[in-house]
Amino acid sequence: MQQRLKDELAELQVSLKELPMDIPIPEQSKYNFSNFSLNPDWIADVGEIGAVNRELEVRLGSRVNGLKIIERGPDTEAIVDVLQIWIEKHPGNIILEKWVHDILQAQGLILASILLSSSLSSVGEIVGVLTRQLVTSISATRN
Repeated sequence: MQQRLKDELAELQVSLKELPMDIPIPEQSKYNFSNFSLNPDWIADVGEIGAVNRELEVRLGSRVNGLKIIERGPDTEAIVDVLQIWIEKHPGNIILEKWVHDILQAQGLILASILLSSSLSSVGEIVGVLTRQLVTSISATRN
């Protein structure tokens, strides 16, 4: 796997752990990436990558107008493991790499909306999150 993609997955992992507290941790996850599996019929119809793409669409929704992250927690954070497994199995696959970019973009939109709606007292918290993400990204790059 390319270093750039490893770095983006590391950034995604940190970002998902740092999602704002006002995004709920549901009792039963809609995403449930801890229990990710492919539908055998989809594999037969559209191939393995198509089935992965379809399963991600079912769980996260359409990317047409941008993704919206609606829950946080371990079942959401497990998307990083899912993407890493399939990207390693199918290196260079643009569909899987696009998922990484789209989820990172959704994270950026969440942080931007927080910045726009935050009071001055919570801006320090947001700066702390962004600083931790930057440090993690720099550390991942050096390793």
